[in-house]
Amino acid sequence: MPPNSRINDNYLVEKATMLATADECGLVAQALLEFDSSESFIFGWLAFPESQHFYLDCQTRALLYAKPHIDVLQETLCAREGKSPHCMALRTAMGIPILLMGFAAYCRGEDPGVWESLARRHFDYLMVKAPRSIKTAAISSSEIDKWITADSLFLILPFMAWCGLWFNDFNAVDDAVYTRRTYMKELQFDAGGLLVNYTCSRCHAPEGPPCGCLRRPTSIGNSLALAGMVRLLGTLLRTIQIATEDQENEAKPRAPSAEEIARETEVSDLLSDIRQILSVLTRGDVIDEETGLIHSLLDDPTSPVDVAASALVAATIYNFFMLVSDWRAESHGRILRANVHYDAVMKWVDDDANGRQTGEPNFLVYCCILMMLGARRNPRLSEALEMSRST
Repeated sequence: MPPNSRINDNYLVEKATMLATADECGLVAQALLEFDSSESFIFGWLAFPESQHFYLDCQTRALLYAKPHIDVLQETLCAREGKSPHCMALRTAMGIPILLMGFAAYCRGEDPGVWESLARRHFDYLMVKAPRSIKTAAISSSEIDKWITADSLFLILPFMAWCGLWFNDFNAVDDAVYTRRTYMKELQFDAGGLLVNYTCSRCHAPEGPPCGCLRRPTSIGNSLALAGMVRLLGTLLRTIQIATEDQENEAKPRAPSAEEIARETEVSDLLSDIRQILSVLTRGDVIDEETGLIHSLLDDPTSPVDVAASALVAATIYNFFMLVSDWRAESHGRILRANVHYDAVMKWVDDDANGRQTGEPNFLVYCCILMMLGARRNPRLSEALEMSRST
């Protein structure tokens, strides 16, 4: 283990919660949930129903943190305050803690109705009232600018899919699948196999980029999109499992519906897209030789490093390994690459905690580190990590 593994977890939690503004609190709550229980939070009752009881043990810190920041008067769940007051995607991140508050209430034998109504209201807002991208009519990332950013795959899609399972409405899962496809169509893959988007919001105007900057593949955009697709994959696999069990219990066998076939196709497409992005994010040429961290612009080896992206790539590799069993045969090299990111990030944390870093990173850095540490603590990963370390 690297020497910085001695860093107190509370340091990271305090930094994430202190740096977040009101509109960022939903993402912080998600990071705390994933840190306390990676398996239950990301896959949990979605993919592993036997983990239901764990919510009663792990949800206290994150949900108590999130609760004061929920604005029941807002259709977008929390106050329009902070650095990005019009970023609808960022505030949608509060939806998952709200769903889990309802689930925790249900597990305790209480009425989850108030949490259900909040989640359903926001889901309806996304589907009916939310602004749409001019280019593809996908749900916009912003309330005022009709454009898409890659982080919407992480912030919006999992909430939509979780709503489908919680409300027992698989059409909502299908809506998430359709939304992912429209996002991918707008963001597009570049020749190197990465999602690209303009690097500043002024460039999303329909008449073109007024400031002349280019569409670039950013490490944080691709790592957030990757993490969101893995979460969607977990939900989709659980949806297919439920539908298969229901079909087996029916009196008369029937052919799969068009929706069921489409979900199977989406699983295949998701796996392909996830592997494509991973293949680039784990290449040696996108890693800074001195620090071991990933560059912020993946097509520019002179660009600054991105700690948040490095941590999130490692977390996503660990989570993908646990979710997709047939991926394990090809995973050894990926785990080794994830460990490279992990070691580099923890060296950064050690320097940060001991005053050897310059500047003040934003809350997202600490959220991604918490997600990475939560993923590594999962017992399903222990054997793979031990083997990779001994290689």
